[in-house]
Amino acid sequence: MRFRFVLAGLCVLGMAETPGWAQSQPSPYYREAPRVAPLPDPGIPPLPQWKLVPPGKKPVMGAVNAGPGLDGPNVHDLAPRGYVEEEYFLAGTGNVYTTGGKGVAEANVPYITRILMRRPKDPSNFSGNVIIEPSRDVNEWTTTWPSAAPYMLSHGDIFVAFTMAKANLPTFFHGYDKERYASLSIPDEGLRWDIMAQTAGLMRSPTGPLAQLGFFVSASSKKGGFRIISTGTSLTGGMQSAFIDNGHHARALRRDGGPVMDGFLILVSSRPKVLPPDAPVIALVAEGDMARNAQRMVMQRAADADGPTRFRWYELAGTGHANWEDQSQFTPAFQLIGAKEKSTVRCQVPVSEVAAKVDFTTAALSNLQVWLREGTPPPPGRVLELNADGSLKRDANGNALGGVRPHWVAVPASTIMPVSAEAEGSAQIPATGGLCGMFATEKPFTAEQRAKLYKDRADYLAQVERHLTALVAQRYLLPGGKVHQMKQIEAMTW
Repeated sequence: MRFRFVLAGLCVLGMAETPGWAQSQPSPYYREAPRVAPLPDPGIPPLPQWKLVPPGKKPVMGAVNAGPGLDGPNVHDLAPRGYVEEEYFLAGTGNVYTTGGKGVAEANVPYITRILMRRPKDPSNFSGNVIIEPSRDVNEWTTTWPSAAPYMLSHGDIFVAFTMAKANLPTFFHGYDKERYASLSIPDEGLRWDIMAQTAGLMRSPTGPLAQLGFFVSASSKKGGFRIISTGTSLTGGMQSAFIDNGHHARALRRDGGPVMDGFLILVSSRPKVLPPDAPVIALVAEGDMARNAQRMVMQRAADADGPTRFRWYELAGTGHANWEDQSQFTPAFQLIGAKEKSTVRCQVPVSEVAAKVDFTTAALSNLQVWLREGTPPPPGRVLELNADGSLKRDANGNALGGVRPHWVAVPASTIMPVSAEAEGSAQIPATGGLCGMFATEKPFTAEQRAKLYKDRADYLAQVERHLTALVAQRYLLPGGKVHQMKQIEAMTW
């Protein structure tokens, strides 16, 4: 019985998310009911009470710090990196909003949730950047973290994951550690909007944990001061757009009257219908999104904007909606509840370990930080090329044309397929049904195909190195991303 919710939830993750790529108002999170109260006036979000919860007998839910029962690419040994992972409980009240955020359906609903914070142990190492992300529905995991964790850990950023999904509490909290998490209560899924605003407000508060730990003093010495970037991927990316479109961003202010969120990084999802005038937005979508939903995704395209509205839209060739690291068996939450095997993805062909957005996501995050702090705009937006019928244009090797071009499509050694198919029999495994369509796979070139393109392996590596150098110079990739990708291909069998 324990796994029934988990497996059903995974099926939702794989299939019901697709519409969220092109809609910025996830209706389950608003109440179709008459307005009973007017919308709150713009101002500082009501701040929840908070407390640090010391470590218990088990790892905290969603922990990424290396320990018993946790392994894989999303687990890190934080102490040598100078980082700590802490859990805080937040107790506050929030509103449930009517459809579209046009009114309040139920006011002052009490909740108790938690945040998971990864921060430098020494505040003097703080970059001034706080990245906040909602933990996903049905798996209590954040998906920007796997992409950008190495960068954030080396850069001195603070990462804050907040729990906002009511449906996550029975399995991932109460069912995992009843003693620790007994007090957690989210009575309505619609509370997520105020939980999001209040979490950001608490990070800014002079009475909040970051101020008391000395991070405000550290941030004051950095150019640009203290900054909060809100991010999300797929469903939680759509939440970022809905937060803007439905008025939550405009109402959630800091003490000086500016927005509580300084900027937004939206991954493989919809952009806001109306871009905010006071917070830059960078959106990055995958070829897999375009391949599955080209007509809708083309409607999301918008021109670069450098002020006062600031916006970039990037379409990344040769990538799936999800990355190799996003496979459910690598999710610490599933490992902690003993569901690793039951959540293992089973596709007809292996998920590509190379064709991933991770290094480009990291560069987008860095570019957004520089935009906020230095005023330097990111590189121009790029889109994939389309045929007259709206399908993606492809080269002679079958790889997509246009867009931001990773080395695996610009200097290819394989044909990248941005969606995959389930392995035979996996339809009977609800955990994997539909998930393979989110991952990219690849068909390696034959020796004859490679010989037509490259003199030998050394020539191939040299061409890749030149292409990566150009991407770094253009700021679509960071130097660390180049190093990471060169290590990957140097390990490949030729």
